[in-house]
Amino acid sequence: MPNAVIYVRVSTEDQVKNFSLESQEKYCRDHAAKLGLKVVKVFREEGASAKTVNGRPVLLELLSFCFDKKNDIAKVIVYKYDRWSRNTGEGLEVMKYLSQKGIEVISATEPSENNAMGKAIRGMMLIWAELDNNIRSERTISGMKTAFENGHWPWQAPIGYRHTTVNGKKGMILIEGYRPILAPLFEEAATGIYIKKELAAKMNKRGFEKLSGRPATEK
Repeated sequence: MPNAVIYVRVSTEDQVKNFSLESQEKYCRDHAAKLGLKVVKVFREEGASAKTVNGRPVLLELLSFCFDKKNDIAKVIVYKYDRWSRNTGEGLEVMKYLSQKGIEVISATEPSENNAMGKAIRGMMLIWAELDNNIRSERTISGMKTAFENGHWPWQAPIGYRHTTVNGKKGMILIEGYRPILAPLFEEAATGIYIKKELAAKMNKRGFEKLSGRPATEK
């Protein structure tokens, strides 16, 4: 019975879409049983983007495990090819390295035949995964740009400020207690004669530490 490993991955957004690690693993184990493969290890990547290999420590661990001849791995099973990679070039390149060692990456839910058509489909699946990722990135950037144009800061409010909504329009206002600390700070910073450490000291001298519960630092 050939040995196989399972690789499952979720990002925060995937978890919302019910791409749970447990669900992926079940599909992969069922597929392994159908193909007569023995699953010797499951690699679980949590909260990681599939844009690069180096950004996924568990995938690097999987590759090291597979390249160790004593483990005698024949297959790497993923739930879908977009779990493997959302970067077409890199995803195919890593598959190529594994293939040179006699190891094939297969999908539990998509065609994985090791022939010309199967290889073409794998490539197309990775292309679609990268396209989907790029489209989402463009939408995110567009959403942020629209928020900026409407005067809304889309991230957590900086210290001393808070988000507010007036007449349905989102904005951000200065918390009054911080005004005597931050208002002069902007003017001092604009002069360009103070380093960050000196500006932090001025904030603490004006009561920032007492107000916020922690001292201001140059970082």
